[in-house]
This record gives sequence, structure tokens and C-alpha cells, in this order.
Amino acid sequence: MVSCNYSKNCEKFINENYDEHNSNLPDSICLQIESYLTNLKEPSIQNSKFESYRLLTSYSLSNRYNSFLFQKNDSISELIFKEYEYDSETKKYEIIEDNKKILSESDWEHLQYLIYKFKFWTKKELKIREGVTDGYSYILEGYRPQAEICSKKTSKVLLRVNSPDIDNIIWLCDDLISIYLHTE
Repeated sequence: MVSCNYSKNCEKFINENYDEHNSNLPDSICLQIESYLTNLKEPSIQNSKFESYRLLTSYSLSNRYNSFLFQKNDSISELIFKEYEYDSETKKYEIIEDNKKILSESDWEHLQYLIYKFKFWTKKELKIREGVTDGYSYILEGYRPQAEICSKKTSKVLLRVNSPDIDNIIWLCDDLISIYLHTE
């Protein structure tokens, strides 16, 4: 009985093979990301009992930052969007927009489709395009406690810095943003 449940619950993860060379996010950058989230007063998705994804975006020539938190529990799926503005005098972030949207089941399924289509869980964690002085930065983190029973990764963070042509994770991030823009 356990093996039947195991295989049914693990179908989604069966093709995930991890390349140790893709685990290249230095501890120093992980600490910077944690500090950034603390300064924004963003909750850790690692404490959730349910699947969650967060996308943080910034543009090098702006003092505004965006957070898109997608989470699902037993009864609803939701998207929480926050836009922050950084005040260089006080060195604090101020929330200038805070918006919560309920996602339909098809929106959540589309989110998962995108996550697996673009192979989020197996991609290289850090890619920076050197020699580019402006551009977007994306931090995409995911947490899926249900993968633990399948001996698969339960958490991951990807960082992409500068230039939108680094890899298809940029497309994934843009598609996640479009879910927010097209959800009532």
C-alpha cells in the first residue's frame, strides 16, 4: 500500500535528476538573500506546511522592488503581491502596494506547469551576466514539503542577475508575473 501511494505522489518528480554543478549558490549570497527578505519583512516560505513559490524582482536603475508570493493550502491558492520602495535616507523599505488575489485551481495548475516545464527544481542556482551594468535581478524560491517522501528537493533558490537573455528561467519569471497581471 505504501509503495502505491509513493508512486502516485511522486509521479511529478520522477524525472528530476540533480546535477551537483547546478548547486552553485554561495553561502554568502544565501545570507544576503535572507537579510534582504528580513529587511522587507517577508515571511520565510520554509516555515509553510504547503507548497509555495516567491519571486522577488528589482531593476538596477530603480529603488522599487516587487514580491510575488504564490501559496496553496488545503482550501485555497493565493497570490500576494507587494511593491516596495527603498528610502536611501532612512535605509528602509516601505510597502507602496499590497495586493492579495485568490487563484483559481487552473491558475495554480498553470503555475505548477510552468515550474516543471522550465525545470526550476534542476536548474543552475546562480547565473550572472558579467559586463552588464543595468538590468533585472530575479530571485525565485520554491518550497514543496510533499517532495520529501519521494527523496526529492523540498526547497530551492535561483538567482538571475542582469540581462534578460541569460536562460529560460527569465521566461519563467516573466510568466509568473503575467499570472499576477491577468488574475482578477
